[in-house]
Amino acid sequence: MKLIAKGRPDFEGIISSGNTIYVDKTSYIYRMVSDIDNFFFASRPRRFGKSLMCSTLDALFSGKRDLFKGLYIDGTGYDFKAYPVLRFDFSILESTSYENFLTAFRLQLQGIAGKYGIVLDISTPAIMLTSLLMKLDKPVIIIDEFDSPMIEAVSEGNEDLFDSMRKDFNAFYKVVKSFTGNIRFLFITGCTRLSGLSIFSAMNNLNDLSTRPEFSAMFGYTEKELAWYFSEHIDGKLKQGSYLSREAFLKALGDYYDGYRFSPYSDTRVFNPVSLGSYLSGQGIQFRNFWAITGGLSTLSVMLARDTDILSIIEERPRLDIDELDSFDIAQLGRGCVSKTAVECLLYYSGYLTVKDSSKTNVILDFPDTEVRVTFLSSLVQGYSRKKLNPQAIVTDAVTAAEKGDHQTLVGLINQYLRIPSYEDLVWPKGKKEQLFSLIFKLFFGMLG
Repeated sequence: MKLIAKGRPDFEGIISSGNTIYVDKTSYIYRMVSDIDNFFFASRPRRFGKSLMCSTLDALFSGKRDLFKGLYIDGTGYDFKAYPVLRFDFSILESTSYENFLTAFRLQLQGIAGKYGIVLDISTPAIMLTSLLMKLDKPVIIIDEFDSPMIEAVSEGNEDLFDSMRKDFNAFYKVVKSFTGNIRFLFITGCTRLSGLSIFSAMNNLNDLSTRPEFSAMFGYTEKELAWYFSEHIDGKLKQGSYLSREAFLKALGDYYDGYRFSPYSDTRVFNPVSLGSYLSGQGIQFRNFWAITGGLSTLSVMLARDTDILSIIEERPRLDIDELDSFDIAQLGRGCVSKTAVECLLYYSGYLTVKDSSKTNVILDFPDTEVRVTFLSSLVQGYSRKKLNPQAIVTDAVTAAEKGDHQTLVGLINQYLRIPSYEDLVWPKGKKEQLFSLIFKLFFGMLG
């Protein structure tokens, strides 16, 4: 039985191992590389395979044809010609200060140039990129996590740092735009979108794939891909459990990890690949929450949701204009009062909400699955207290008690849950602690589903 990579973003390593599952997404790559419009952008939440896609594109444009044997693109007649590949990972750019950010940005440019024997003089990132592009023929540019350092700056409330970064990135992308005729291919990915008023103001030629229906399954796994690539792992779980049928198990699996819909124009839903892979490769049949709060956008989402009218988001399912979702800019979150609509958009881009229904002009958002709902609401409860809490453990036991009809244990767990945040430890920006106890109680039943 082949191994599951569980979010390993190294295409060459996965293929070369010979014993690791690679879910073939090269049909989407072929559509991109065959398109006359060769500048692409795609946003997806974290842990959806964006870095693996960047790694795959790197291998493709580096001419490593052997790695693609048996994959979709191998049978298309694509020429696998090698090009200079400039692959950036902005998630490793320092965001503790502007000086550290600038140093890390320059070092990344110097490292990429060094691969091709080019020495760059220390200057602004835009000038250094200009020098590099002048010395290369038909380079490919791949930018992963384009928004990571700015998200960190917004999370820390450092508006001056955000503005300084934005100016450098704006100048950087202006250089990219000026070399359009000499660039073979550009691919940019991240969690959020930055509107035309922000760093992409110079990049009006980007082909945005984020909500395109034909690219709705480029990241994540569909039910068909689950059945095709992970059949042996599913069989292994069925042998451990007591499900009456394979269909019953797959439905339960889908309720817990499936439900992401990224295009209002397509009904395609996908599993989170890291959560699904972690579950299928782990021990036991019980579903677990692998979605964790890891800082950056996820922490910012919980912080801002905590301070808004969260019950209306949880109970009413947000309805947004598609234009509101498309025009969202992370900069909206760093200027004092944040609107409820901006928070709802942020929850979508961070992966806590997804499209549940849509019309020509509107989308209705909701939690994608049980894992994300429980993790988010649990994080909210923790966010309302100064002490470190773990309500998920109590909720897990409460679900088991409810399924068994054990009312006495369930009542005891509810009382235990309500004793977690003491009155003195509560955090409520508006000073309405009595209302907060009511909210925390409602969040418990929200986690139960």
